[in-house]
Amino acid sequence: MGPTPSGNWYFNGSLDEVSVAKAARSSNWVALCYGSQKPGSNAIAIGAEVANVPQYITWVGNGADCKWSTANNWYGQVVPDSTMNVQIRCNVEQDMQS
Repeated sequence: MGPTPSGNWYFNGSLDEVSVAKAARSSNWVALCYGSQKPGSNAIAIGAEVANVPQYITWVGNGADCKWSTANNWYGQVVPDSTMNVQIRCNVEQDMQS
């Protein structure tokens, strides 16, 4: 996170989860993601498995060098290429234990 265009304000907070994907997301998609995380939300229903769901490669940062190209920095030791969706999570250790 960097400064605003005027160069004087930086983000002062924390991020719970950051995702990077090749696909552009609509404002409706962003609103649904936000709304579905509220307590008591019923915005998402679980149903039958859907084919062609994008797969994510998850950054875990276990490598000694924190380089993108180091396999140990990725869950499953798979370094993503330009055709893959990437997910960077802040609570990776907790997520992997679940």
